[in-house]
Amino acid sequence: MANSVIDLIYRAKQDRIDILWEDGRLQLKAPKNADKNLLEEIKNNKESIIDFFNENQRTAKKYNKITKAERSTLSPLPLSYSQERLWFIDQMEGSVGYHIPSVLKLSGTLNKEALRKALAEIVNRHEVLRTVYKEEGGEPRQEIREKDGWKLEEVTVDQGQLRHYIEQKIRTPFDLGKDYMLRATLIEQEEKEHLLVVTMHHIASDGWSMPVIVREVA
Repeated sequence: MANSVIDLIYRAKQDRIDILWEDGRLQLKAPKNADKNLLEEIKNNKESIIDFFNENQRTAKKYNKITKAERSTLSPLPLSYSQERLWFIDQMEGSVGYHIPSVLKLSGTLNKEALRKALAEIVNRHEVLRTVYKEEGGEPRQEIREKDGWKLEEVTVDQGQLRHYIEQKIRTPFDLGKDYMLRATLIEQEEKEHLLVVTMHHIASDGWSMPVIVREVA
């Protein structure tokens, strides 16, 4: 049963239909031109999908409380249950739907060097933002990257292409085995007008994280 539900979720994702499990509720997000037969199949299998998500939650409760790992080395570490679930989804169908984006308008004289250093220091300080997720012996493992490797991307974009460019940046998939879980692009519009496009992956953060990052940068 679980495999058939996973297959259904995968086919839905291929058709840009998101089946989400949030706060104990099943949510469906579909484009206007979504396959009606597929939507009907999802509707007919609603109870099985709910059972699948509930079973995952019950399985998660069986795990022991996560203890603090030895910090003397940066050796690979196991994933939390939530991280493991997101890693599995990413392997199956990609995880663009779990990106957490923010577009910030910066007006006035910008000290770019200060911004670069501020963002880099945040990534240095929060290990989860420089953690990658690699498969080892058939199991996913966390690996914390060394400090001082993160870079701010700086570009200029034609005004007519700006919206498309930002959307493309936000929806560019993360490679969970290689990428930093925070990426930022600074777009210069005019000498005193910039846009900062920041995207984090939900495997490393949640909706509360972005305001924290903004306050820390400020």
